[in-house]
Amino acid sequence: MVWDIRETHIYQEAFEEGRALGQALGREEGRNEVLKPIALRMLGRKYSIRLIARLTGLTPATIRKWGQKSSQVTTSHSRNRAS
Repeated sequence: MVWDIRETHIYQEAFEEGRALGQALGREEGRNEVLKPIALRMLGRKYSIRLIARLTGLTPATIRKWGQKSSQVTTSHSRNRAS
């Protein structure tokens, strides 16, 4: 008889799958954090989103999202300085 669900085979498999998924997501997030400033610099230099995606392996949607957030921050800082 099983007294603890953690002792079951199903739990052990699910736990390992969850751990592997977490590690994969962590690696992807870390990779994205390294590539973010590079992609933003390229956007600032007017590289196309398509080219940035091809060179970095990032998705165009991610690059667009970062570009929009970056321009919003820049715009709000510019407004604060003008006041």
